[in-house]
Parts: sequence; structure tokens; C-alpha cells
Amino acid sequence: MTFEEEVFVDAGCCDLGTTLRLKQHCKKLKRVYAFEPDKSNYETCIKAAEKNFDKDVIRTYCKGTWSKRKTLYFSATSDGSSCISESGTECIEVITIDEVVDPNERVTFIKMDVEGSELESLKGAENTIRRDKPKLAICIYHKPEDMYEIPLFIKHIVPEYMLYMRHHSNGDGETALYAIP
Repeated sequence: MTFEEEVFVDAGCCDLGTTLRLKQHCKKLKRVYAFEPDKSNYETCIKAAEKNFDKDVIRTYCKGTWSKRKTLYFSATSDGSSCISESGTECIEVITIDEVVDPNERVTFIKMDVEGSELESLKGAENTIRRDKPKLAICIYHKPEDMYEIPLFIKHIVPEYMLYMRHHSNGDGETALYAIP
């Protein structure tokens, strides 16, 4: 993948680590939309954003991403594995990527590591993906069905995407699907 002037959506930004790594590899991060519903992780994200970005570049949301705006139960772990769960003890707000991004600004890259909510989050980004055809990096290891449901959904939205699957660990996690326009 090449990175030029990026408008980046980081769904499940945790400590903003992926965004900071992207900043090192691209010519310019024009805009960042960072979503993190875990309050502890979000505080870390805010500190990293204040230290590394001008306020007009990054927009942070202490919310999850989903197919529609609503309130869901959440299990907060403060370690990057927090997730939406019916047995969760907290409630969080979730919103769609489509409702947040500026429609006059072309989104160039979307990364999702949202602990099993990737398909619902993609549904909430469908219009943005169809309109802008951004590069996608989507985790597909949280649920077995994500391995086939997510690629099929992405190809349904933008049939011309080239899809690549990569595994980034020695364990059974960290498998990502990359979609390149």
C-alpha cells in the first residue's frame, strides 16, 4: 500500500498506535477520525492526539462504530480487548462512520479492529466506502464467520476491490483483510 495525503478512519484506535505508525509512513495525514469507546483507552488516545497532532487534523470520539446510532452493552477491559457484549456492565454510544465523516472530504483509508463488531461497523460505513473507495484494513479473526462474511460484504459494496488476507502473529489472532481499490 502507498500512503500519500491520507484521510484516515481509525475504528478501535485504543492508544492511537496505528494512527501514529501511519503518520510516520505517509507524506501527510490531512484528517484523522479516531473512535475508541473504552474510557480508559480513550484517555490515552486523547493524550497521544494532543501530543502528536494539531487540533484541526484529528477528531476523536469516545464512541464505538456500528451500523446505526444506538446504545449497547460493553465489556471494558482497558487493554485493547474491550468489546460490545450483552453481558457487559457498561453502556456505550455507537455511531456510524457515514454520519461522522465529512462527505466533501474523500476518505482514503479505513482501519477497523473493533473486537467482533467489524461487520456492523462496515455496514455503518457502506456509503463512505462506496463513494470514496478507500483502502481498507479490517480485522477478521474475532469471529469465525468474519473470515467469509466480511470479504463477501466488501465485494458486494465495491466489486472491483482486490482483497488480500494476512496473518500478523504466531497465535490464532491478528488476521486482517486488506481491500485495495
